[in-house]
Amino acid sequence: MVLKGNTTITLLAGLLYSAGQVVSWERLVEWVWAADLPEHPRAALHNAVARLRRALGTESIETTDWGYRFQVDSAELDLLRFDRLTALAARLESVDRTAEAIAALDEAFALWRTPLLGNVESATLRSAVEPRLVDRYLATVEARAALRLRTGRHNGLADELAEVVRQHPFRETLVCWLMIALVRTGRQTEALAAYEALSRSLADELGIAPLAPLTGLRDQILRGEPVTDRLLLGSDHGAGQPGKPNPLASTRVGEPKSPRRGDLNDHTT
Repeated sequence: MVLKGNTTITLLAGLLYSAGQVVSWERLVEWVWAADLPEHPRAALHNAVARLRRALGTESIETTDWGYRFQVDSAELDLLRFDRLTALAARLESVDRTAEAIAALDEAFALWRTPLLGNVESATLRSAVEPRLVDRYLATVEARAALRLRTGRHNGLADELAEVVRQHPFRETLVCWLMIALVRTGRQTEALAAYEALSRSLADELGIAPLAPLTGLRDQILRGEPVTDRLLLGSDHGAGQPGKPNPLASTRVGEPKSPRRGDLNDHTT
């Protein structure tokens, strides 16, 4: 099946992003046409949905009183599989099945593909969707890294995290986990360089300094002190079990967090 036309591709992308949920026709019209509205937007949307149904099957898109819902099995859509795996990992970690939680996050991590929405031209849809998708991905990377560091699975982690940090240089939780991974593989100089790079970027771009936990970690490394799991354990994050670590809390779907602060706001030195 090959779908053609910007309207059809954008509509499909918007429905897939919201798979299983009703999307209002007003929102779909905004995503597909933005300010360049057709003369009769609701009728134009109806026609675009009809074209999609002919391509995908009449049962694929449900019409409701105020919008449309794309029906798809979670096993058929990577985004739904990703969310299902991160939720599974959180449940497994909550009952101390850490190895299985890491395996679930590994599987979710492997589903990630870039560029996001590579064939979607709608800037409106991209600006609405991409930050939320990226935040879900980064939260999963952070959770996976924290669990691997806590369980001594450092092999290759520093290089993986370094690549993600290059793409998202203001994400302080990522930099923290990268520094710990580097220290635990004997690369203290690189860990300090990662801190300095972050510090310069934050000062130059935002006029702020790194959060206290990162500065404390830098100082520990400078003093030659062993890096413990204190930052990795952090606080409870409302997991319902006082004192029990829950680094997976950040994989919860919702409003995107600040692009720089991440979960380190919840930690103390």
